[in-house]
Amino acid sequence: LLAIPAALPGVLMPFFVQYTIGVSAGWTAALILVYLVSGFVALPFWTRMAQRHGKRAIFLCAGAIGVSGGGLMMLIGPGDTALALALEVYVGLQSQVWTMLSGAMSADIIDYDELLTGKRREGQFGALMSIVPKFAMIPGAAIPLAVLGGLGYVPNASTQSPEVLYALRLMFALVPALFNAA
Repeated sequence: LLAIPAALPGVLMPFFVQYTIGVSAGWTAALILVYLVSGFVALPFWTRMAQRHGKRAIFLCAGAIGVSGGGLMMLIGPGDTALALALEVYVGLQSQVWTMLSGAMSADIIDYDELLTGKRREGQFGALMSIVPKFAMIPGAAIPLAVLGGLGYVPNASTQSPEVLYALRLMFALVPALFNAA
């Protein structure tokens, strides 16, 4: 489930920047950089919090940031670069939690599986946990582009139809929020 909310904004960011915010393509790189840097800067904080409060609690807390941040992205409109930057910082705070906690929680699952079955199956779990996100990324990247195309997206046009703009907002902001909630 986490691969889809990661794929959608990444695929749609250039379109969102151009058609929703209405600024140059250079803002795409700036917003992605702000997102990634805030996640890396926050990682030591999340690590300490996971040690203090447990991995599950921090996983859920990060998910709440993903859900609320995605919903707030719907507020971004033409020229709202400051709001977009602020929200990318906010959503970026949780971006590296999934990576950090996935490995740690996988080790717990493998240990628990050994407790239940008496077997060590790291290879099976590792293979499964590396292939499933790849399969989820394919529809997470292809479906939004197909939806935009089906609604009448015109490549390199200066404006898009209201249906395309609305679908772009939903898929960039709310759909990832809903997947994070799930």
